[in-house]
Amino acid sequence: MKNLILAAVFLATAWVGQAVYAQQGFGTNTPDKSAAVDIVSTKRGLLVPRIALEALNSAAPVTAPANSLFVYNTATTNTGTNDVTPGYYYWEAAGAKWVRFISSEDVKTTKVAAGENVQVEEETVGNETTYTVGVKAGDTDGLVLVTAMGDHDNDPATADQLMSKWVNPSEFVNDAIEGVNGITTTLNTTTNKVEIGLGGELDAALTTITTVSGSTDPANDRKLAIDGLEDVTAGFQADADGFVMVLTTGGVLQKTKLSSLVKADNGLTINDGSTNAADAGKVQLGGALNQVTTITADATNTLAIDGLQNATAANSIVVTEAGGVLRSVKRSLSAAIGASSTIGTSLPTDYSPYVQEVNIAVTLAASDIDLTLPDATVAEGQVINVKITNTDDSHSGYLNIISAAGTLTYGALPFQGWVLKSNGTGWLVVGRN
Repeated sequence: MKNLILAAVFLATAWVGQAVYAQQGFGTNTPDKSAAVDIVSTKRGLLVPRIALEALNSAAPVTAPANSLFVYNTATTNTGTNDVTPGYYYWEAAGAKWVRFISSEDVKTTKVAAGENVQVEEETVGNETTYTVGVKAGDTDGLVLVTAMGDHDNDPATADQLMSKWVNPSEFVNDAIEGVNGITTTLNTTTNKVEIGLGGELDAALTTITTVSGSTDPANDRKLAIDGLEDVTAGFQADADGFVMVLTTGGVLQKTKLSSLVKADNGLTINDGSTNAADAGKVQLGGALNQVTTITADATNTLAIDGLQNATAANSIVVTEAGGVLRSVKRSLSAAIGASSTIGTSLPTDYSPYVQEVNIAVTLAASDIDLTLPDATVAEGQVINVKITNTDDSHSGYLNIISAAGTLTYGALPFQGWVLKSNGTGWLVVGRN
């Protein structure tokens, strides 16, 4: 008995030793020499391990899977781009992820076909194919793409359907657009274009063109102008020659004789021609003013007015801008600051480069204050008085007075002050106060 047991152990050891170095066959005693394991069966298959994977980029539930480890996944996840579904997977160590075996049922086929007036361009780089879909160009310049009811399949037996096609604009514009109320449409057979223009009869009871004027920003005004009208000034003889156009209160255009529009009033008279027949009908200066009036004069044709009244606002003066425009401005303005500021349109209130005198009171504290002066080139002759109002030197900040050229001067002493004046080019310190 003891000898039989020893013999059995020897045979088993020999068989195991052979298994370490030789091919293994299941269902066959002659496994293929190229295979480490050869399974032969006519009615059974290989059942690999079935596990529930958690995500493509997660090895779990397998710990440290070997490269090419093969499993069947039973789980379905829905957490993002790394989801798994039931099927065969192998572990790719280089990418640290599970890779699914693809069957023919998993592969989806996409077909890209060019439709009516559509072009498809195909570009393949490596395993990626890009399809660029666009509108197919017409066969001549100037065509437009429209939707029309027509024979889409060249079969007279089938009903017409909506289709797209390239056509000449004149084919439909002239039919689609109708000129009404003073507008005409004409097909130019030379250029093959539809021309839209003014002309014809007004058929609306009232036609209104709205303009906009008087905006805060003149660029927002919307005005109406007609250029190229014939100039009949030299030979026009008032009523004898025709009419002028006038607007009613509602903005309706009407015609009237010129004489009906001219009346002598407010310092004007109409010459009756008794002295000089050539002056008959001319409007001339003369008579009493009966309302506020603006009169323009020049160096040759000056104007003298008697009886002007004294000014009621002592701090207001009248200045003349370029072009002779009169402006009323303050003679002197004042402001107080405690932080960096710029003298301009908002400091002081009602500031203008024509103001003769500007007074700025500055209170200093711990931080420096920058006082930026206005543009000296448009403020020639203007005087700016700057005064530090601090009564002691408990502050640590400085006042810096800055012009376009840089820091003009600075200081921090109690009651320190400067008198600045523009010479039309820059700012000068002309005194201290």
